[in-house]
Parts: sequence; structure tokens; C-alpha cells
Amino acid sequence: MVLVGPPGAGKSAPLSYSEKILRQIDGVCIAPSSVTTASLIDTLQLSVRKVLHPYFMQFNSLQVVASELQNFLPAYEASFMGILTKLYDCELYEERRRTGKVQHIRIDNTQLSLLAGTTPSYLSTLLPEGAWDQGFTSRTIFIFSEKRHTRSNLFHDDEEDAQFYKELEDDVIYDLRAIMNLNGQVIWSNEAKAAIHAWVAGGEQVVPDHARLTHYNTRRVVHLLKLSLIASISRGNTMSVQPRDFEVALAWLLEAESFMPDIFRAMSTTPESRSMDDAHHYIREMFRKLQGGVPEHYLVGFLKHRTTPQNIQKMIEVMVKSRMIRHEYDKSGNSSYYPL
Repeated sequence: MVLVGPPGAGKSAPLSYSEKILRQIDGVCIAPSSVTTASLIDTLQLSVRKVLHPYFMQFNSLQVVASELQNFLPAYEASFMGILTKLYDCELYEERRRTGKVQHIRIDNTQLSLLAGTTPSYLSTLLPEGAWDQGFTSRTIFIFSEKRHTRSNLFHDDEEDAQFYKELEDDVIYDLRAIMNLNGQVIWSNEAKAAIHAWVAGGEQVVPDHARLTHYNTRRVVHLLKLSLIASISRGNTMSVQPRDFEVALAWLLEAESFMPDIFRAMSTTPESRSMDDAHHYIREMFRKLQGGVPEHYLVGFLKHRTTPQNIQKMIEVMVKSRMIRHEYDKSGNSSYYPL
């Protein structure tokens, strides 16, 4: 799961707090912030967990918490992305590599979870166009928001609030420790099975229709199954999925998916559009200083340092047609621009 938003949207706070909580839970192994392909596998190999009741089971489970995805994925490497895709399926992982001597690595039961945050601009830099047709993005739920995080209390000096959040943190840690002791098969009730079968038979509505989410759509059922398990465990220790768990999971999924297309809009910022935003700001500032329209040669002079001469008039036309600015002529026929 990746939280996506502009700088200052408040992604780092919940991610850092999540890592703080998880580090207090015995049995949870946290990956380093920066890894190579080889070191990720080495860390996973060391992250052994053993279950003794009701039967013995051993597996390797690793949690990645990256408040900045750029630290964990500084560049798009096909081999690294392939590893993440392989580990998603929680199956046998095996490799042989040579580092002065032949080393054989075999991990029978793997599990890796990724919780990260990033900006739309970094996603557009990291992921090549074809990446949205490949495994990693189809296996990732992207949570997008453009809302800026505001702090109502910078100093946390309200004793009642401080006590409330301390108790809430203690409750979360207590619940997570209880969850870590759960094991065995989770049973789907017949009613929950019927609910998800009906949803699939009905076309899995509402289906995201953005072209870049075509391959993501093929994994929506898997996402929903996993979210239903999470909803069940968050509700209690019954180890059963009920219709209400499916409904909660579906609400989570549909809400996240309703904002996913906005990621691509935010990613599509071009140098020209940034220059037009700068020009719009310039027009507003000059309008305040001049107490009136901004002469055309001012705007042309501003843009000539930001684009090629042949693009200047086209950019001004786009700004007018998109209602960023208004174009007027004075009584003398001089051309001026006004901010909108």
C-alpha cells in the first residue's frame, strides 16, 4: 500500500507512527529503509517466525515501512520489481548467486508487506510508462489525497488529549500483540461467500475505468479478499469472515479506487504547465503592483526565459482559453492581461 500526495499532505506522520507501533510488537521484523535486491533477500531470510500451536509452521515475514518511497526504491530496477512481485504471492523463493563462492538461498514460505509514502511527481519519475502494465503496480493499492495536513495543536499541551492518545496507543499495541498470536485458517461464512460471489457476478462494480488501471483491475478480487480478512481480524478474534467484514472491505476498496485516477492527473504535470503556473502567479503579482492590467511585453519577457520563442504565444493562448488569465485591449490598442 502506497500513500500518494503532494509534499505537506501528511503522509510521513501516519507512516512513522505505524513503524513506531510495529517496532513494539514482538515477532514483527522491519526492513531497513534502504536496501539492495540482495540485501532485501538476506533480511527476509533472517526474518524467521515460528508458530507452535496448533501445529508447527515456520515462515519468513518482513514489513517494509518507507515514509519516503524514494529511499526504498531510488530507481526502477526490473530485477528488484520482479522480486517484489514474486514475494507478493507468499510462495517458495529460491536463488543461487556467486559472491566469491556459490551461495544457495531457499525460503519456503515468504511474506512481505510494503507500506510507503510518495509524491505524484516521484511516481512519474520512478515508473516508466509501461510499468503500469506490469506486476508491481497491479499488486499495489495507491491511496491518494491532495488535502494538506493542518496541525491544530503544535505543542500537545492539553493533558486530556495527551492521556486519550496514550490510552489509544496502548490499546492498539495490545490488539496487535493479540493478533500476532492468532494462527490457523480463517473461515468464510456462507453469507460472506454469497456476498462476494454476487459482487463478482455483478461485474465487480464499480470498476475503475482509467486505462492505466486495466491490469490493476484483474487483482481487485484478491485485494478484496485480503481486506476482508483484515476487517475480520480488526473486528475480533473469531477467525471468521462475516458479511459485514466484506462490506467494510468493499467500502475501503471503492473509496481508495475512486481517487486513484487523480494520481495520473497529478503525475501529468509538464514543464510547460509548470511555466504557465509560474506565469499566472507573475500576472497576479504584477496586477497588484500596477493596480491594473499587465502589458503583454511583461508576460512575453517573463516566458522567454522559461520556454522556446515559438512556444510563447501558444502558452499564452492556452492560459486564456483555460481561464487562467483574461486578455483585453485598452483604448490605444495596447494588449494587457488580467489574472482570473
